[in-house]
Amino acid sequence: LKSDADKEKRVAVEEEIVLLGNVILSLKSQIPNNWEKTYKAFNKLTTAERKARLKYRKSADQSFTPVLDFISILNANNEYFNVKSDIEILRKKILSEDIKDAELFAKKLKTKLSKISGATKVAAAIRKVQKQLRPGKTDLEKSLVAHEKALKLYNDQATWRLDADKKIKSKLLLYLSSISETLGARQQPKLTRSQALYLAKCNSGHRDLSLNF
Repeated sequence: LKSDADKEKRVAVEEEIVLLGNVILSLKSQIPNNWEKTYKAFNKLTTAERKARLKYRKSADQSFTPVLDFISILNANNEYFNVKSDIEILRKKILSEDIKDAELFAKKLKTKLSKISGATKVAAAIRKVQKQLRPGKTDLEKSLVAHEKALKLYNDQATWRLDADKKIKSKLLLYLSSISETLGARQQPKLTRSQALYLAKCNSGHRDLSLNF
């Protein structure tokens, strides 16, 4: 815009620059003298609020999620108890010295156990049995020792699963029900009607966001 032909455009741009400069000065004059101090205090409060919210969420989740996970383990009890016969069959297959069949059976049993909630340690123990039945590295004695350990681990877990199901499952379910709409709200698949209405009411009011900038 340096040529004479662009004189009018140049003048218009210069006038716009002056106008915008005045707008900036006007806006700056509206900034309170205590703005920096006020914003610093506000920022400190919002940081404290954010930390408190995160701490609450963590505590709430820890009071709900582990119990929910334990209930899912107990809900899988029937599947777990049905596996015992397979573990006993595995021992018979090892003793029959049909190694290929025993190794394949152990592999399938490990996979079945790994899909049962809470049974990963037993699945890992069966994997150790399978490891001793690998072609070219077969050790029947070690496989039987590993099987004995796996069976003991299975039986120990079966005992506490049964006890927990009889003695505390109903109490845990009652506990979860009592906190599902409060501490456990974040873990629910959807909000209840009362929760949705409450949140809608909370978020419908006007809020001054000026301090956020």
